[in-house]
Amino acid sequence: MSELPAVTFRILPYDVGEHPLLGASIAILDFPEPTDSGLVYLEGFGRSRNFLRLANEVARYRDEFELLSRRCLDRRRTTAMIDGVLDRND
Repeated sequence: MSELPAVTFRILPYDVGEHPLLGASIAILDFPEPTDSGLVYLEGFGRSRNFLRLANEVARYRDEFELLSRRCLDRRRTTAMIDGVLDRND
C-alpha cells in the first residue's frame, strides 16, 4: 500500500515527545475553489468531533501538521522500520 502514488506512510519517532496534535485525529480537506480555505475534521478525546472552517483555524492546523511532518522519518526509514517490525513478528 505504501507504494501507491496517493498514499504516504510516515512514522513520527517517540522521542519527538509531546506536540499539539497528540491524541487527536485530524483530516485536512482541500477543495478546488480558490476562495475555499478548506476544512479540518478533528476527533479528540471522548469521541468529540469538530469541523473547523474558519481560514485562520484551517491554517493553524495545516501549519502544525507541516511542522510535525518535517519531524517524521523519511519514506525509506519509515519503510525499513515497518519491515523490521514485520520481520520480528514472523
